[in-house]
Amino acid sequence: MLSVLNPNSNHRFHKCMPKEVHQIYDTLKLMEQQEDTKKVEVKAKKEEYNKADNKKDKLLDIFA
Repeated sequence: MLSVLNPNSNHRFHKCMPKEVHQIYDTLKLMEQQEDTKKVEVKAKKEEYNKADNKKDKLLDIFA
């Protein structure tokens, strides 16, 4: 993954596999991390929305 993030890094590859295989693996790992980050962001937005909705419900209960 270091080779994808920083092409000038001194990332060492296993001798048993071609460099291209490692680059594909690194790219897939990076994509997986980005997907996980998106999931966390969506979850945070849902929680924020739920908190705002709960505050609205409490205000309505006070005035009812």
